[in-house]
Amino acid sequence: MKNIQIFAIGGAGFNFSQKLFEQLDPTTYQIAHLVKQKEKFDVPNRTVFWVNDDLSYDQQAVETLLADKQGVILLAGLGGQTGTTVTPTLAKLAKAHHLPVLAFVSLPFSFEGGKRIHFAKSTADELKNVCEQVFVLDNNKATTSTSLTAYQEKINDELLKLIQKIDFTHNPYQSVQGNDVWAC
Repeated sequence: MKNIQIFAIGGAGFNFSQKLFEQLDPTTYQIAHLVKQKEKFDVPNRTVFWVNDDLSYDQQAVETLLADKQGVILLAGLGGQTGTTVTPTLAKLAKAHHLPVLAFVSLPFSFEGGKRIHFAKSTADELKNVCEQVFVLDNNKATTSTSLTAYQEKINDELLKLIQKIDFTHNPYQSVQGNDVWAC
């Protein structure tokens, strides 16, 4: 039986995890959130770790979630503070526990600015050196012919399909490949 830990990091990670929380079997996939804005993300029936202003979190509590897991999946938007800083530290923590790690990350829209895009791409490159596989969603590829809500629904549908294909008992590279939304 699969036993996979999913970490949803920051606001984008939290948003990506909504459909997963509703659709995935909680005995197979355990979802935990790492977020900064306590009042925005205080959701019942969810495991939530608060990220402090200095971007630290309760590492020991997070490590307890890694026990007996087959692998770790990270969900985050890159370019902002929380996703850009916390995602690589979680990847390294999971690797220190000898767990395979797959990351699903999004890059900022171009209107969010060059600085965010630079940080996001730099972090994605860092993750590629740590994780077995990194799937990247480039928000700039969103078509203008669809609404933002329809685009987000498509992203979440494709993410759910990809995550359901992951099998950490075999080589994670072979168990799932990117698609037209999430590129490897």
